[in-house]
Amino acid sequence: MKPRCFRLTMDSNVEDAVMASTMVRGLLEQLRIAGRDTNMVELCLTEALVNAVRHAYGGKSGFEVYLDLEMEAGAIAMEIITTGVRTTRAALEAVAAKAARVDAAALDNLPEDGRGMLIISRGMDEWDYFQRGGLNVLRMRKILTNAAPEAQNPAVR
Repeated sequence: MKPRCFRLTMDSNVEDAVMASTMVRGLLEQLRIAGRDTNMVELCLTEALVNAVRHAYGGKSGFEVYLDLEMEAGAIAMEIITTGVRTTRAALEAVAAKAARVDAAALDNLPEDGRGMLIISRGMDEWDYFQRGGLNVLRMRKILTNAAPEAQNPAVR
């Protein structure tokens, strides 16, 4: 299968981030990708886009966020591209590791810091963060499973 590539350009706000994630979910459903993979891609993409809005742009609207999608045989690769505040892969790994250390006695006071990166690091098969040509890039890749024929068409038994 020749890779299919798409680019979405959105404003730096949470509503556009959620809309873009929903659009990708629809694409995966149309391609009959297994529900667990579709759910995980949507969750990780929403976390990544919302993090881009909040951290790269301080939650301010009026900046562009790009989402590049590459559909290849059995996988989807996504790049979230911003021009805002930079970070490093090491910093993102550190916040995810901190979020993974949960105090069972303090479940009512879970810190929010790093949970999105923890979800991404565990939900995606690969992820990376780097700079390319003055842009900040979070790249994620998920190996996809096609839904079983019964799940695609309930009439098939």
